[in-house]
Amino acid sequence: MICSGLLAGLFALALSVCLYFAALLLHQPDGHWLLLVLAAVVAACDSAAYFVGRSVGGIKLAPKISPNKTVSGSVGGIVAAIAAMVGLTSVAALQYVAGLDVTVT
Repeated sequence: MICSGLLAGLFALALSVCLYFAALLLHQPDGHWLLLVLAAVVAACDSAAYFVGRSVGGIKLAPKISPNKTVSGSVGGIVAAIAAMVGLTSVAALQYVAGLDVTVT
């Protein structure tokens, strides 16, 4: 078992890296919009995964790690994240979301 101090240190490191990249993103042109789109896509993914997993149910994804996660919820979250990214980038007229066209086509 990994000690809780090591896990807390790894969490602090991961959080600081995320905040660092968020600060870098804010200094880019339209960076505030990209950060807002990122937060909205994450929220859409989490919400859709929860509701699809609750309503459809099905095969458990990783029962020993997280017993309530299902494959259907995971797929629903991915579909919602892609839909949110396509919708929000077209509405916000963000033209440099690299890799999205490769993912969708």
